[in-house]
Amino acid sequence: MNPCPPARRPSLALRKLVFIAGVLLAALPIIPVLADPVIATHPRLLFNSTERARLLAKKNANDPSWVALKARADALATYTINPYIFANSSASPPGTIYYTYQGEGWLAATLPLSLAYQMTGDTVYSGKLIALAQEMIRAQADPANNPPTGLPPIQLDSYYASRNVAAALAFIYDHCHDQITPALRTQIIALMNAYFDDVSANGYQAVPPYDTAADGNYFGGHLYGVALMGYASAGAGENPRAQE
Repeated sequence: MNPCPPARRPSLALRKLVFIAGVLLAALPIIPVLADPVIATHPRLLFNSTERARLLAKKNANDPSWVALKARADALATYTINPYIFANSSASPPGTIYYTYQGEGWLAATLPLSLAYQMTGDTVYSGKLIALAQEMIRAQADPANNPPTGLPPIQLDSYYASRNVAAALAFIYDHCHDQITPALRTQIIALMNAYFDDVSANGYQAVPPYDTAADGNYFGGHLYGVALMGYASAGAGENPRAQE
């Protein structure tokens, strides 16, 4: 006895309907959808005039969400920056802004500090993030963090770190833009482009034979990180490679 009877083929009428629907869809005109223009000013990540007004209203009303964010930013502003060294990249010393896990420590510090700076204009917050950006630049060039002795921050765990490291750099550049010197902006953009070149050429799920996994979390992490860097630096006269 066959427990699995053969599947029935779709009826002729149903197959005709599917064929007709396919023909009609193929005949539809292709309408290009243009992207919104890049916001000309900074910040442009997570911000527009409406969103800024909403957040400022929360700040002025001492909303609990603002009070909690400011408390966290105030604590982070007192922390030192723990240097990234590949050999002890998993270290998380108390009272420091540290890299682990795979850059999450950097991003977790960046967001409250950057939002607190945007809401208050207090440079104690932006200053800490500028110091973090300078550490990211230093870490990238340190021989101890490059083959054959080590790996730079974005490469850990087959580039899993791209979602955190690239995002942190993008938010610092964008939210603290008015406090960053032209020379440091140039260095940050050079690091952004180095990250992009590295991830696009070597990142897991970004290159063959694993580049068909568009739904993979590595691919999504790369896309998220590099897109933030590109949009953050896409203003006129900023990063000529931002739209790559």
